[in-house]
Amino acid sequence: MKLDQYLADRKLTDAAFAALVGMSQSQVNRLRRGLSQPSWDTAALIEHTTGGKVSAADFLPKHDERAA
Repeated sequence: MKLDQYLADRKLTDAAFAALVGMSQSQVNRLRRGLSQPSWDTAALIEHTTGGKVSAADFLPKHDERAA
């Protein structure tokens, strides 16, 4: 599941999720929109915080997205 979908499903704002994981709102916003990639440590923290709903693999582009 993408971070954007996770936040939408739970009606969490970027700022609220940022507070949960100890990041800035702008960092979460960039991750949510796919404008940046998390470090492995950050991806692991997000996976833990979301109970595994958002995994490190969810930040990787799909095969057809890389071709575009």
